[in-house]
Amino acid sequence: MGCVPIINTYSDPRILCIVALWTVLLLLLAYCLCGRNLQIQRILTMGLAILAVPFLPASNIFFTVGFVVAERVLYLSSIGSCLITVLGFAALSKKYFGKKLVLGLTVGALIAWYMARTVQRSTEWVDEDTLFTSGLTVCPLNAKVHYNIGKLRAEKGQAGIAEKFYREAIRLNPAYDQALNNLGNLIKV
Repeated sequence: MGCVPIINTYSDPRILCIVALWTVLLLLLAYCLCGRNLQIQRILTMGLAILAVPFLPASNIFFTVGFVVAERVLYLSSIGSCLITVLGFAALSKKYFGKKLVLGLTVGALIAWYMARTVQRSTEWVDEDTLFTSGLTVCPLNAKVHYNIGKLRAEKGQAGIAEKFYREAIRLNPAYDQALNNLGNLIKV
């Protein structure tokens, strides 16, 4: 939808993140199969399953899923990533006795940062205008964000601003039929 640029070449440095992700996932899977501690194996297997399984329906491989449904389903995978993260912190605190304080402070800082970010995001969900405008700062190349702002401006009677946002949505996605339709209806009046 324009938020994350597509990787077009093998020289794109973001490929290293993909390689690192798959390496870590494969190492965790290998531990699930060949690890020594049965309790950790079970928790890790559950975490990996909760992390990976929600991606199956969202992938549109088996059946078509709309964007809203896929977005809601993918929230479940955060439970798996939290479970794996906690398991990692628990393993590190058992291994390094002097590091418990550092690990505690790190976890505390992460919790405080996530709480602050949640409060900030909650203020952006106050009304549609604030929500869509905040989306524009995060994803300026997303046609749907421009379309939503245009639709909201049209509903408020701001035809000139609405037309600008509809045209930008169409420039970003020339086949965006809803934006084309709404722009036509706006100009027709």
